[in-house]
Amino acid sequence: MKLENKFNEEELKKEFIKYFGIEKWNQEESLGKLWPIELTICRDLEIDPIPVVVEEIEEDSRYYIKEEYIAISSKLIMDEIEAIKCLIHELRHAKQFNCITDENSTHPFKEIWISELIYETSGISQEEQLGLFIEIDAFGYQKLMMKKLFDIDWHYPNEEYDKVIDSYVEKYLK
Repeated sequence: MKLENKFNEEELKKEFIKYFGIEKWNQEESLGKLWPIELTICRDLEIDPIPVVVEEIEEDSRYYIKEEYIAISSKLIMDEIEAIKCLIHELRHAKQFNCITDENSTHPFKEIWISELIYETSGISQEEQLGLFIEIDAFGYQKLMMKKLFDIDWHYPNEEYDKVIDSYVEKYLK
């Protein structure tokens, strides 16, 4: 027995908006545009795709280690470039976590990542977090992939920190 689709696309959109609102519809459409990018990044990082949602969070984005999902801020999801940057950054954190939980991983930064991922979850300030190797690594990977995939020269707003990221990319990611 073949099941027929009860709704066409327009009816589905109308019903979705009726229950959740146009803003949520637009957010879900933005998430849908990120899916092919996520697949590309996950192939590069050799990790499985993980769920990505929109949440009301203070940060731009966040990788929830225990729950195994990425949240992108509702304030940024409609900005395609910002959403892509967030996705790339958080997927790198997922890769870091995969490395530290894989007992067969021989990644050279595994021990540093273990100590910092434990440290990071203890509620440190944003300034302290920027000094962590895992953050420099995630920003470096984000910078590299924005250039590689989209030919976008992304720069961290703080010029000195941006130089640190550039040095890291040159030394460890190229």
